[in-house]
Amino acid sequence: MSDGPTGISEADGRLLTALVVATRPRRCVELGSGTGAGTTAIIKGLAATGRCGRLATFDRKPEYVAAAAIAAKNVLGGDLLDQMPFDSHGAEARARATVLKGHGGVGFLFVDADHRAEGVAADLDVWLPAMAERGIVVLHDATAERPGLGVLASLRLMWDGDWTGLVFPHGCGYSTGGPDDNGLAILQRRLCWQRYEIA
Repeated sequence: MSDGPTGISEADGRLLTALVVATRPRRCVELGSGTGAGTTAIIKGLAATGRCGRLATFDRKPEYVAAAAIAAKNVLGGDLLDQMPFDSHGAEARARATVLKGHGGVGFLFVDADHRAEGVAADLDVWLPAMAERGIVVLHDATAERPGLGVLASLRLMWDGDWTGLVFPHGCGYSTGGPDDNGLAILQRRLCWQRYEIA
């Protein structure tokens, strides 16, 4: 649920593309279509992997989903996109999450929708149970501490639970340092990381 047509920085887009290429997910979900910048980055990654996966992009504003579709077509990946003009934690999203879980789960989840605490919590409540065992969750605006934003609080709860990963804060070299660049968190279930501990 984007509150306005927002986008991600070019650097964040390159990181999203690289993550998709590295993890080769079969099923990707984007929550919050915005201007289509996140959509484009994920579609570029899917196209680079030999078009092995699909992306479903959710936004309650149909015009944002349409903008994301145009952006996807501009990178020759429009056929890899499922447009979902629905709330990212509403009934349609729950139904889609259930279907995807039954087909092996979501391999890549990009959360950049409703940034209020209750909105982020509702998105994660719908989508975390649908994640594949080794699925990757990326939270945008993860380190923003502006009034009304709840992404950082949700990140802390995930960190205290079954999820771990990396946080790239504003200005860390992966971001442009602009006023709308508030960091990315890349998370995976803690169990996956424990399997690869080096003694």
